[in-house]
Amino acid sequence: MISLARKSGAMPIAVVDEMLIRRYTKMIQLGWLGPPSKVNPIPEFAHGAISRDIAEQSMVLLKNDGSLLPLNRTTIKSVALLGPYAVRQMTGGGGSSHVIPLYSVGPVDGLDAALLSQTKIALQDGNDIDAAIVAARKADVAILMVGDDEGEDHDHGIELPTRQNQLIAAVAKANPKTVVVLKSGSAVVMPWLRDVSAVLEAWYPGEEDGTAVAAVLFGAVNPSGKLPITFPRSLDDTLASKPDQFPGDGTTVHYSEGLEVGYRSYNAHKLSPLFPFGFGLSYTTFRFEDLTVVARSKADMTISFRVTNTGQRPGAEVAQHYIDFPPIAEGDEPPRQLKGFCKVMLRPGESKKIELALNPRSFSYWSVQAHEWQVPPGVFRLMIGDSSANTPLETTLNLQ
Repeated sequence: MISLARKSGAMPIAVVDEMLIRRYTKMIQLGWLGPPSKVNPIPEFAHGAISRDIAEQSMVLLKNDGSLLPLNRTTIKSVALLGPYAVRQMTGGGGSSHVIPLYSVGPVDGLDAALLSQTKIALQDGNDIDAAIVAARKADVAILMVGDDEGEDHDHGIELPTRQNQLIAAVAKANPKTVVVLKSGSAVVMPWLRDVSAVLEAWYPGEEDGTAVAAVLFGAVNPSGKLPITFPRSLDDTLASKPDQFPGDGTTVHYSEGLEVGYRSYNAHKLSPLFPFGFGLSYTTFRFEDLTVVARSKADMTISFRVTNTGQRPGAEVAQHYIDFPPIAEGDEPPRQLKGFCKVMLRPGESKKIELALNPRSFSYWSVQAHEWQVPPGVFRLMIGDSSANTPLETTLNLQ
């Protein structure tokens, strides 16, 4: 094919040269040409520390009734560690995302280290629910580690396996201090949510699974992750709730949601999700105040506001900026669009001013008629908060 393209003049020789340079450069780097390159050992534990930090910062605390978390190792004398992902670490998903780590830390090892090996841990995989109930009743706290193992070749479900839901419901009845640690690749519905005291979304924690999860559960790390997706209450609330959208007729699936994707759909249709986009709790509390807009020109401005840590622990908050668009003749933009965010670390009582820049693109929509980005005239609503569903600071801006 290249030879034909060269003869016809469709492919200049300079393009061929560039392709060969890239190919042979990589071959030389890999040691395929000339003397073999020196192989340096991988600093596995240094890289593991990075992996652990990423896992800790990514976890999202979804529920924490009665401030059960962080757990106090000095008052806990026994723990029931239950579930399929309590007996093995979740280093990643299946299919092409599956890797074999150089080392990994199991859940029970991480928990035991956090407890200084001074607390009894009853470890079970949860297959025998009756035995799990007995263990939960005897323990000061029950920690359930459940989840999924996603890969290619199939559609993603949002329900945990039936057996796992049954296990959670049974353990929650046996022990009022039940913590659920989710190790999932995406959102899941939670029919047992009201019955458990705390829920931590740990995603796929990686090789430092045990250490990272224990660090958050026992407060060595204050959770600061926020949901990058919406957790629906049921499948009926999702974009795939209609048969023509999913599973389709066997040959065609209709993507009829238009611009109303994710949290935009929930806001547009006034649906209350289980947990909204951008949501995430902390072991401390924060206050937003002093919203100011400084305009330099039309649709080119800076918004500033202040975030204060009003709690008793150091922690990080992710301030999020959303915009509501005015009606547009070509079709309304989805309400409450995320336009910026900023993560700020604060000590107890500390306050910091945050500034976010906005430009014409922040206020633009794609005009199908003009085939370009345009700023519509009208009243925009600017909102600052800690999730797509909680924006305590709001103001309007009239662009003419």
